[in-house]
Amino acid sequence: METGFRLFKVIFCVLCLGLLNHSCTVYRSADISVAEAVESQKKVRIKTATQKQYSFRRLEKDETGIYGIAFKNSRPARHFANDIVPGNLPDNQVKIKLEEGSIDEINPHNKTLSVLIPAGIVVAGVLIFALTYQMAISPW
Repeated sequence: METGFRLFKVIFCVLCLGLLNHSCTVYRSADISVAEAVESQKKVRIKTATQKQYSFRRLEKDETGIYGIAFKNSRPARHFANDIVPGNLPDNQVKIKLEEGSIDEINPHNKTLSVLIPAGIVVAGVLIFALTYQMAISPW
């Protein structure tokens, strides 16, 4: 019975660490212009004039305005439901018209830190797990 419980703890910890590994998105603190955001085609976080933050997969711009691409059931899609316009996108994404005057800041996705921070959390979790269960690490 003791062995089964120990195995359950190990499996539980591995699953928790795997979940933590995918739960972090980091954005750069320096804001960029709309043109830079459109050109980069990366995930962005927009802060509006009312200090609300929304994440978009990317921004697009044409002669009629600025558009944010988001998932259908995401927070921006629910908030801007009246501003959704038709577009050539996959079924799970929507195109949302954004007012240029309402955008206060645009922060691009920081891919490096978004990978390193969860990896550091996993490494710290493994170390804590190893120290808690007093696992002996030997070269043989």
